Amino acid sequence: MRGWSDVKIARATGIPRATVRDWRRAGVVAEASRATCAACGGAEHDPLALDRPAYAYLLGLYLGDGHLARGARDVYRLRIYVDARHPRLAEGVAATMRRVLPDSRASLTPHRTDHMLVASQYSKRWPCLLPQHGEGAKHLRPIVLVGWQQDIVAEHPDQLVRGLLHSDGWRGTNRVVVRGKAYDYGRYQFSNRSDDIRELFCVALDRLQIPWRRMNRWNVSVARRDAVVALDALVEPKD
Repeated sequence: MRGWSDVKIARATGIPRATVRDWRRAGVVAEASRATCAACGGAEHDPLALDRPAYAYLLGLYLGDGHLARGARDVYRLRIYVDARHPRLAEGVAATMRRVLPDSRASLTPHRTDHMLVASQYSKRWPCLLPQHGEGAKHLRPIVLVGWQQDIVAEHPDQLVRGLLHSDGWRGTNRVVVRGKAYDYGRYQFSNRSDDIRELFCVALDRLQIPWRRMNRWNVSVARRDAVVALDALVEPKD
């Protein structure tokens, strides 16, 4: 309700306009009129207030290697898993979490058994910000973006692509031999078992006018020289 007039606040809350006016003058209307989210009990979510590029990147990371788990008192922990060979990338993931939810601390810790770094952050707000969470593996359930998420990824397809490639992507070199002569060329590959998540990746590439092709059931390839150059300009190396 930030920026609302006394009349608009009164209509939304049922509080008399004169009372709203008096509260505003007393400096308490902001707290008294704050709408709450019925799902998490926090302040009403405003997608326009999010760091939208950071959110698009974090969404890509979550859809790839992220996990959301419910804890005590309905506080959820978001975990993003990063290969321990890429500490700079892991630090960037934790920093992105802080940009999306600056009022909650994000940590980076080694995994207890696997050679992984885990960026994590606790908040009651995560189920509302990541409504794709649910029971079971992502490829076994529908992954559909809600309206405000669609708006963000349409504005920032490059950041969604970054997140997806940093989680489930690979950038390497292919070698082919033509008429006895060896040629090396760069290639990106994205692999995910979810049809919905692969579709999100391909649609984002289309928005960026980056050509791609399906390699097989679970893999998408970007191998044309101009396309690889375009992705290199968007997606910094993991190392």
